[in-house]
Amino acid sequence: MNLSLSKLEHIQCPQSLLLVLNETDDAESLLKPLLARMLCDGANKPCGHCKQCHHLANHMHPDVTVVKPEKVGAQIKIDQIRALQKTIYTTPLCATKRMVFITSAHKLNEAASNALLKSIEEPPQNTYFILTTTSMRQISTTLASRCVKFSLAQDELSPRVLEVEVLFRTSIEGINQHQASVCEAVKRFTGFPLDDVLSAIQLYMHKEIKSNSHTMGIFKQSDMLLDIKKKVSENIPLNATLLLESIFIGFVC
Repeated sequence: MNLSLSKLEHIQCPQSLLLVLNETDDAESLLKPLLARMLCDGANKPCGHCKQCHHLANHMHPDVTVVKPEKVGAQIKIDQIRALQKTIYTTPLCATKRMVFITSAHKLNEAASNALLKSIEEPPQNTYFILTTTSMRQISTTLASRCVKFSLAQDELSPRVLEVEVLFRTSIEGINQHQASVCEAVKRFTGFPLDDVLSAIQLYMHKEIKSNSHTMGIFKQSDMLLDIKKKVSENIPLNATLLLESIFIGFVC
């Protein structure tokens, strides 16, 4: 299950965002609604009629910089990041914001990744970085830690994951309606594999984005969820009860 274009229109973008995509996703097309919403001058964003929207529709917005491998199979090189840095420290030409879009961020070579890290750690005012990748494992750990991470990629869902997602949703509703405590809700997940529970929570978050619900809170939870899933894949021992309590608290507070 992927987030559709209409879902991305509702996202409130943090200053540095790392999106995990499927191999088949067209990153530039997928993120166009988000760019339009960020840059649009209209009251109802994106309006489709203002100068910013027209520039984006014509694929020629002067304040959107795209960095990607120069050819198939190539890396993103330090010279490309240096050229980017010269651009982002200048005043936007047309909009009030400058958007930097780095596709295939896992293709950054070590020097390029380190250079980009400096810009993300101390970003120019009103400059937003959106990185996409299909391989989190190849992203520098330090670079990833400086970004808010969100996964649009979704493995095929088993019936058990769908069942757990319903259970998670009803548990959140129960806590919000003061019908159950966090500890009581967590006990309902005893017996389910942690990986299935995490996949179910990820599914829940995707549905919340679709309904345009508290997207910044969802981003923060997704960031933590991806870190937990990485540890699970690396067989790092985790206390499932404490993890689930933290996740629940993040959603209900």
